[in-house]
Amino acid sequence: MAAGEGTNTGLRRISLGKTTFAKASTDNFKSSTFYSGAFNTKTLPVDPLVTGFAFIKWISLPSWISSTYDWFSSVTEKNLKSFNGNDDVEISPIGMQIGFTGNESQFAGAMGSKGTGFTMSHNEFSGSPVTEAYNYWVSSVRDPHSGIASYPAEHGVDYCARNHTGELLYVVLKPSAGRVSGDISIESQIEEATYYTNVMPLKIQRSHLNYSQGTQEPATIEQTFMADRFFGAGVLEYAASVLSTFDSINCLRSENVGNESGNSFMGANT
Repeated sequence: MAAGEGTNTGLRRISLGKTTFAKASTDNFKSSTFYSGAFNTKTLPVDPLVTGFAFIKWISLPSWISSTYDWFSSVTEKNLKSFNGNDDVEISPIGMQIGFTGNESQFAGAMGSKGTGFTMSHNEFSGSPVTEAYNYWVSSVRDPHSGIASYPAEHGVDYCARNHTGELLYVVLKPSAGRVSGDISIESQIEEATYYTNVMPLKIQRSHLNYSQGTQEPATIEQTFMADRFFGAGVLEYAASVLSTFDSINCLRSENVGNESGNSFMGANT
């Protein structure tokens, strides 16, 4: 991942919306209507943060997964049902006692872990392609019968983490991210981004195959991953660079726009 360098101009550019909010909302919160329970929506510069607009992008996959399942990244990226892994990071305070009564004051201690994994889920289809791909990845790293790694012999690569883990980008967007043009930049449409390295699925999926009389439901595959998590200004800059070459972010169809290039309802929805 290309980390931000120099003067961090990208951070200032991406944070422009936050800066505008901080300046303009000061006047809004000082308005006479605030304590009466009403926002001054004439001056409020942005809407509330709305969740539910997010996507993943595989930055790298093990070569033997990509060669065996060349559709894997597309089927998992464009078939994302849920993503969980952005847990809070918290400082653990340390206490010091003083005096005859042992009164305690607390001070900043160690910063907690940034997290070591995430989960995401997908729709499954007849023929179980998502299940098969994930199960092949997991069982090739540790075969459930022998306990050994089988992918080195099968694919002619060394056994090491870089050959059986991937990297993944998770981006939360504004609702307006589908139509980026003119003065509306891709950077301004990013709410937050997280970068995961050392990514590997952990579960061989079987539980969705269970049976309950009288129940017929579509299957959902929920996979657990180990991963190292990164976030911050460098990740935001990198996410913007990825989005600038990510065609799918600009191919969303609009009811209010004609069938010009990029908005045809008759074309392939890639």
